[in-house]
Amino acid sequence: MLGSYAMRSTRRWCLAQSSVFSLASVAALASSALVACGGSEPASTTPATAPSSAAAPAVPAGTRTASPELQALARPSATDSLAVYADLEGAMKLDLARGLLPQVQQMVGSEVPEWKDCVTGLVSHARELVVGGDGSDDGGSLVTVRLAAGTAHDALKTCAAAAGSPPAITLNGADEGVGNDDRATVRRGDVLVIGDPTAIKRLLDAKPAPWPADLALAPDVYLAAIGHGEGVTGRGQLTFTGTKLLGTADITLPDENTARGATQHTAELLKGWNVPGLDAPTSAIVKHVIDSARVEQKGKTMSVTVDLEESPADQARDIGGLASAAIFGVRQYITESKKVEAIAAVRFIGKDYVTVWEGDALDGKPTKKKPMKLHSFPAVPKEVPRGVAYASKPADWKGWEELRFQMEEPQRYQYEIKAAKDGKSADIIARGDLDGDGKTSEIKLHVQVDPKTHALVVPPLPTETDGNE
Repeated sequence: MLGSYAMRSTRRWCLAQSSVFSLASVAALASSALVACGGSEPASTTPATAPSSAAAPAVPAGTRTASPELQALARPSATDSLAVYADLEGAMKLDLARGLLPQVQQMVGSEVPEWKDCVTGLVSHARELVVGGDGSDDGGSLVTVRLAAGTAHDALKTCAAAAGSPPAITLNGADEGVGNDDRATVRRGDVLVIGDPTAIKRLLDAKPAPWPADLALAPDVYLAAIGHGEGVTGRGQLTFTGTKLLGTADITLPDENTARGATQHTAELLKGWNVPGLDAPTSAIVKHVIDSARVEQKGKTMSVTVDLEESPADQARDIGGLASAAIFGVRQYITESKKVEAIAAVRFIGKDYVTVWEGDALDGKPTKKKPMKLHSFPAVPKEVPRGVAYASKPADWKGWEELRFQMEEPQRYQYEIKAAKDGKSADIIARGDLDGDGKTSEIKLHVQVDPKTHALVVPPLPTETDGNE
């Protein structure tokens, strides 16, 4: 069915976006914990030496790069759309990190409880993180994580169980792996690589490459990022020195006029920052950090700097507040991503209803004769799912045969069409209870028959009532 296929595609897109966002947030939380508490330079990373290759800029002396074990399975490049290196060694031994971990566990446990053990293990044992390509010109983005010695096998096993136990795969150069044609995770030693299986295979077969100079960390830098795309390049880093917390980002744009406009727009966004629903104490902390930010233009480059100089206790307070805001943001994003299912579904149902109303072929098959009145379709499932996904069966959708619509993947919403008694209008309704608290949200698309043309009019977007429930 066309509607079901489109729904599957929409859900995959949504899950991909949610996964990327969640990964970035977890990395930010872990690196924030390290920066907030200070500490010594980890011994496991490798002091950099200038590479002999003339194709890449020399890594500055006195900086440090990823450990040899991680570099053997990571190919970040200055041409990647995004490349990140985070040195997380020792972060989870710090008091603040131990304080943040329960918040991460609570967020994951409430939103996707089946992933709680997986995420807890990864955050607790992560030592280094790289986001980048596979070393090829067209390689997709990969995530490479070095874990504490002896923990990677169990981490892979736990996360595979949370993902529904995907089949085992075998790739030359990997100790073990799981996945399918779209996504795979492989382990070699204490390192996990996550991403497209074709890209992982290229990575395993690739020869060692010089480490990007912009991802080499100075003694007080704990995270570096570079980006590239459509005439825009950027680099950023996170630095901690005693009582100073410094975050910088430099974005080079195509010309000075573009840089000037971007600088003004960014300054306005920071000035008017607001997140509805965030509690007052956390909002005050985030505002304090944002107030320390400076946005400047230097030729074609826009520079954003967050510079906090305060006691370690105040830094811990600020980073803890930012972590809470990040968790709040992730929770809101996950909720929004789940709502995509309902919004897409009611719109697809509306299009199918128009097709049936006009008597056209549906999925290449003729429909019944053109109906004279709109009519109702029963709720599926009979009860609104409470904080879980319902796996419907074809028999559940028997009453929807005229529309030939059904959900072929687990659904978090109940769907129903309620027609008015006169048959001149109908509501396509999705009801959900995403947080399982018993309070129901409703996403509704109201369709009606035009009295003059007798055409079925469908609005472009549905309305929401208590959409975050």
